[in-house]
Amino acid sequence: MNKKWGIAFGKTPALTQAQTTVKPLNYVKFNYTNQPIEVFSKLHQKYKTVYLLESIEGPQKLAQYSFLGFDPTITIETKNGRTTITNLKTNQIITQQTNDPIKLIQEHLQPYTNHMVDFRFVGGALGYISYDTIRYIEKIPNQKPDDLAFPDVEMGIFEDGLVFDHTQNQAYYYFRGENRLEEIQELLQEPVMEEEPFAYTQPVVNITKEAFEEAVGKAKQYVTAGDIFQVVLSKRFQFQYTGSLLTFYKSLRQINPSPYMFYYKSNKRQIVGASPEMLVRVDNRKVITFPIAGTTPVTANPEENQRLAAELLKDQKERAEHVMLVDLARNDLGRISKYGSVTVPSLCKSTSSAMSNTSFPKLSAIYKIT
Repeated sequence: MNKKWGIAFGKTPALTQAQTTVKPLNYVKFNYTNQPIEVFSKLHQKYKTVYLLESIEGPQKLAQYSFLGFDPTITIETKNGRTTITNLKTNQIITQQTNDPIKLIQEHLQPYTNHMVDFRFVGGALGYISYDTIRYIEKIPNQKPDDLAFPDVEMGIFEDGLVFDHTQNQAYYYFRGENRLEEIQELLQEPVMEEEPFAYTQPVVNITKEAFEEAVGKAKQYVTAGDIFQVVLSKRFQFQYTGSLLTFYKSLRQINPSPYMFYYKSNKRQIVGASPEMLVRVDNRKVITFPIAGTTPVTANPEENQRLAAELLKDQKERAEHVMLVDLARNDLGRISKYGSVTVPSLCKSTSSAMSNTSFPKLSAIYKIT
């Protein structure tokens, strides 16, 4: 084991007990009349930490599942190698140094191994991992000022939650430990409070057009020289807002319905997103990634959509990006997978969503146990 990445963490008796006691998973069916977004609105108003994961295939069409969670048992927050672990049930707070926050989260997930095959997600750790977490893994320069001061990692450990199966019109409440279904059913009987209107100031960009174009020129030189395969040049749009961010999210899911939509609210922060792309999935030690390589618009004409999809698959630039992403993904998967297990089951395939035709490869591998 690489000692720099896999250190031994000190354990207190309380943490050791939490990590070694397996908590069995239970779930019960319950009837519902509220849609998941309405249920989430009620959870959002009552609890400091909540999440919603949903997949929307069209303006009014949900995919099979919606996942909701609330009020985690434990929160884990890491910044610059210092981790704060808070047990929200006992108010116990532990602070420790770490150079492996992901390993620390894995240790806290030991009691929550999912042996239930009915649903892909039934709680555990949910939150976000910031870009700068790469510095716990790779030695890279750190020249930019940390003006946002986001944690490197912020996770909640959720012991219960809700799953809505839209194909069966059935809802499930799952739990490990405390059963709070009665509390949720009482909450669902309450009326939904009206959300505050969302308003915002004019967005401000953190880079000028001239500076951005100069960066593009430098990036081209690096590519030509063979120093890099690709680079993502980004602009930050920053603004102040008033009202409820949930109002914004409800509009987003109408304007830009996406296969991967999420809303995460912690005590201090709220993050919303809508993406067509699943970055990576690990299921029973099988790792799968679907990097998106190109898109075209979707029209109201099916024949036109087929023509655009065919053009997408023939486009030289798009195919070059497609192959490059496959190579990069194979390299990344190869670092953490069993030798010889990385495969490309599909290449240069296209799929359609409500907003676009998308070209994507599929790669899979067997994650090695270390």
